[in-house]
Amino acid sequence: MRLPLRNSNRKNNRRSNGKFQYETLEDRRVLTTVVAFNAGDGTLTVNVSAPTSTADIGISNGNISVNGSEDTDSALPNDQTIAFTELRNIVIVGTGSQSASFNGNYSTGNGGLLQSLTASNITDAVFANEYDLGGDLSLTLSGSGGSISDGTNGRVSVSGTTTLLANDNTIAIDNAANDFNGDVNATTTGTDRDISLADANSIRFDTIVSSGDLLVTAVADVSDVSGSTISATDGRFNAANVVLGENVADNVMFSRFEATTTGTVNLSQENTVILLDITADDLTVQTPAGIFDGRSTNISVVNQATFDAGARIRIGENGTDTFNAGQLNFNAGGHASIWEDSSTEVFGANTASSLILFSSGDLIDEGSASINVTNVTGLEAQSVVLGDTGTDEFRTGALHFNTPGDFFLNAESDIHMIDSKNSADRLNLVTPGSITDADDAGLNVTRLSIFNANSVDIGDTSDDSFNSGSILFNTAALFKLSENSSTNIISSNSANNAIIESTGNITDIFTSTTGNGSTINVTTVAEFTGANITLGEETNDTMNFGAIRFNSPGEVTISVNSATNLTLESTANELNLTSTGGIRDAAEAKLNVTGVADIQGSLITLGDTATDEFNAGSVTLNSAGAVNVTENSNLNLTGTSLADSMTLVAAGLLTDGDNASTTATNLLSVTGSLISLGGSATDTVSASQLTFNSTLNTDIELDSSVELFGASNSADQLFLSSTGDISDAATADTLVENGIVLNGVNIELGELSDDCFDIVSGDINDLVVNASGTNSVILGC
Repeated sequence: MRLPLRNSNRKNNRRSNGKFQYETLEDRRVLTTVVAFNAGDGTLTVNVSAPTSTADIGISNGNISVNGSEDTDSALPNDQTIAFTELRNIVIVGTGSQSASFNGNYSTGNGGLLQSLTASNITDAVFANEYDLGGDLSLTLSGSGGSISDGTNGRVSVSGTTTLLANDNTIAIDNAANDFNGDVNATTTGTDRDISLADANSIRFDTIVSSGDLLVTAVADVSDVSGSTISATDGRFNAANVVLGENVADNVMFSRFEATTTGTVNLSQENTVILLDITADDLTVQTPAGIFDGRSTNISVVNQATFDAGARIRIGENGTDTFNAGQLNFNAGGHASIWEDSSTEVFGANTASSLILFSSGDLIDEGSASINVTNVTGLEAQSVVLGDTGTDEFRTGALHFNTPGDFFLNAESDIHMIDSKNSADRLNLVTPGSITDADDAGLNVTRLSIFNANSVDIGDTSDDSFNSGSILFNTAALFKLSENSSTNIISSNSANNAIIESTGNITDIFTSTTGNGSTINVTTVAEFTGANITLGEETNDTMNFGAIRFNSPGEVTISVNSATNLTLESTANELNLTSTGGIRDAAEAKLNVTGVADIQGSLITLGDTATDEFNAGSVTLNSAGAVNVTENSNLNLTGTSLADSMTLVAAGLLTDGDNASTTATNLLSVTGSLISLGGSATDTVSASQLTFNSTLNTDIELDSSVELFGASNSADQLFLSSTGDISDAATADTLVENGIVLNGVNIELGELSDDCFDIVSGDINDLVVNASGTNSVILGC
């Protein structure tokens, strides 16, 4: 009940003896403070109306005291007192320009039984001492320039709901001993009005809206209720765990976020966030917008760091910020750029539109991780091993990388390399698709490059480059490689087709713990281009090609462990071609050797059709079977040539060089415009049978007995010498245009009923026979 205004004499009376106290009252002409107490529910109501006055709640002589500088009256009768233990609720109501000071020790430890505290329409509220509330706390400020605070010695413990509506004022309830057991609501408006809260245990938010920063310290956890709204410019937290926004209905918005915890940080918010210093065992940040970190920030996560953004993620990429995590998980609707100052292990499902992962240590993924990047992935670390188990996955649209160590990537997608500065000490690329590079890409590998794919096409334009110490490849289809240095092929290699080009030499030098030797198996065509080519010459090498083509300005040495089929056009300055099977050329193949062609195979057939072509400066032929070689120019035999039978055809001269040795176990068949074999003191020719055809002279000196064979031997003049006998077969047919000179032991020609030996344009006078034994030469057919 509100009583009428007392006169000034009554106003100056002091109440005492443990009753309700007014201390230091000033004279006022109007009623400024009205105090009422409801003994039934223990509610103290204080209405403060004078401008700039203060409602002070305290304890005096064991009773409640209310002291305002502008108090003029009291609603309480003279004999009424409010004992400290009677107070349950405090209600303070201002008119918009007053303040409230909560003095006295209202803690349960001091015997306080206070349930709730409500203050509204005041400009400032301070807890100067300890207040334990069994129910709710509700403070509402108006105006500006004030605050809700707990002072130097203030402490608040609230069992129920806390609601702090500061409007254009700050909130600083940040004494470490505060304890908010129920939900907390706090709001500031205006500009840069911070909210600072501390809790001796856990703190749970409902609605927190700060026009400035939100600073929270808790000994235990910081969390929010489902459907909460939390927003601030900066959110700065120090707690055991911080979990905000994890419920679907939550609305959390920080411009910047900082947290120091001994446990988990889990932040789900609705806007772009800049992460400041964060320390946690585990970190999860989720937003439909972007995730960034500030300059000079430090993010340290012991276990797992997860970043999930609808837009971009950029972490640790500034020169002065640091990021470290035990494991990393990311999902970005846009570009993701994450730079870690230690080793990086990717876990879980990871996605991005484009990606840059940088690690100052090693970059790996755990066994069930997946990385899916729509466009470009950039990887840089001391070593990179991704996709190396049967259960992890890696996919990207394009790739660039740098590592001083190993780069091992097993991708589920095609691998397309871009950028001019890709590098590794060792490279291992695996994909069921293709491996390619862009036109201006560069790839430098110090030691070994391994390619396992359906197809490979690297270094195929003038603007890209590839360099590697050695290579190893296995493809189901094409393997195509152009190297800007020497190429060394090691270990076990396979392809359906292979095209290997090198500005240096092509070799297969390989030594392993199990011994030397490389294997190259190409199902269809293998093409090699290099300064020099040496394949299959090392111990335990194995070379198998469906067909082969080579081009070199230097020496080509190739040993094949099966049949060898030459295709397309091959060139060399010198050629050493060896095959355990036959050697032949395709119908339109061309083989051009500037110097010596040394060819060895079980069968040799070159240039034998009208559309193929063979040319060599000189040739050495070795075969356990037949040799059939047609040269589109002069054919000059050199070295030691051996065959069961040998058919040599030259479009020009057919000759042999000094020290040449030519042996046909059975038939030697020679064709040329002019034939000259065995004519020097150091060359030798041996054959059991002989056929010849020349438009000019045929001059052959044999180091064996010989039998003229075949139905169409011809020459303009014939000079035939043998260290043994000279004879002709029963069906032999030899027609010489002008003259014949024969030298041998026993010479028996033209004496059989069905042979033919004759001089077309001459007679017996054009025949010279020198025989140390039998001489029986009958001209005529």
